[in-house]
Amino acid sequence: LKIDQYEKELEARRNEMTALKLQIRPHFILNCLKSVYGMVQTGSRQDAQTLILLLSRHLRYILSFTTNTIPLRSEVEQCCNYAELSSVGQPDPVALRCEVDRELGGIPVPQVSLLTLVENSIKHGRVIGRPLCIDIAARVLKTEEGWVANLTVSDNGAGFSPGQLARLNRGLPEEEGSSHVGLHNVVRRLQLLYGPQAAVAFANRSGGGARVEMFLPLDDGPAARDAKAANEKEDAQ
Repeated sequence: LKIDQYEKELEARRNEMTALKLQIRPHFILNCLKSVYGMVQTGSRQDAQTLILLLSRHLRYILSFTTNTIPLRSEVEQCCNYAELSSVGQPDPVALRCEVDRELGGIPVPQVSLLTLVENSIKHGRVIGRPLCIDIAARVLKTEEGWVANLTVSDNGAGFSPGQLARLNRGLPEEEGSSHVGLHNVVRRLQLLYGPQAAVAFANRSGGGARVEMFLPLDDGPAARDAKAANEKEDAQ
């Protein structure tokens, strides 16, 4: 009976993970196709070709869920692709800056997790008259519980409302059709993959804009060992 119950729980987790993955796929694909049509009509052939190439890369990535995790460097590359895709033909292109610790490039992260945060910034963060700037940072931190990867996505946009911050940080589920269902799904996927070892914090930057931080546990793998060696070197100096 215990084995049967355990197998049922595993199956429920797999089903929920699949449902969450389906929900967090971007919804702007049709808008991209309309943009291509408009560009062709106006003779903007180069922009149309660029948009089609970037969109094909994006679709290939979000539709290729073969594993629950992917190397961080691959996720960051897709974030850059998405930012460029969202800027084609726009008067104010999105500026995306990345700062990733060398030893973290290969660590596994939930696929489409950072991408969902970047998508949220682009969709909700734009402010009229202010070019949108998004920063992705990945650093190794040492905590009382061990080594963790601190992944941050921040922007200079409109930020979260007080009500949104309260719901997101309390982990309250978003209603269907809400503008931040994708963020809730990212949190839920982290809980399913890492349990209480992972954490997510939502905040507004002091200078304006949103900030989302993820803390993922690092095992005693290369990233953790490299971080420990770098930390000991700094202490010695």
